[in-house]
Amino acid sequence: MKRNEIEFDGQEDLGELAQRGTSSAADALADLIGCRVLRCAPDFQRPGDFRDRPEWQTGVFCDVSGAFSGVAAVFLSSEGHRGVLEALCGSEVPSREFAASALSEFGNMLNSRAISAMGDGLGALLLPGLPELATTAAASLFEERLGAEPEFTETVCVESELFEEESDLRVLMVLAFHEPSKLPLDGYPDALS
Repeated sequence: MKRNEIEFDGQEDLGELAQRGTSSAADALADLIGCRVLRCAPDFQRPGDFRDRPEWQTGVFCDVSGAFSGVAAVFLSSEGHRGVLEALCGSEVPSREFAASALSEFGNMLNSRAISAMGDGLGALLLPGLPELATTAAASLFEERLGAEPEFTETVCVESELFEEESDLRVLMVLAFHEPSKLPLDGYPDALS
């Protein structure tokens, strides 16, 4: 499926909700690296669209529960992976255990900020699960993870890239909503304004 071909009822509200989350994650990233972070407009994907995204090698995933179910994910390119380790560890090549801990915490921080901001926007409780780190072929693993849940055939992913203009640091935030038609967006008409 080509980008931007997905259309469904509530798409605008879902995009606005996801933008609220990625904006908060961008602020967290800016605080972490001490630079201005820009965001791309949200784009809608299906889980299978991640199959052919080899540039996103590293990923941190967490399940989302509460007002809706889904998965939040933070992806890094190889340059982003090195940049995050340099920012957090002072070295692009720390020990394996230290690198895994730093990357997991980085992804957990951005995912948690996004999920919390979306919950605030909905006026509803959203809970992040434990972070899971993948350091190779993360985009393919993400697609397999979502595809392994046949009861969620309606899953829609909203992605937005975060980047810092002066470096190669690029982060892809993806919020996968398992059943977007069941989101409580109508129950909170003023929550997103």
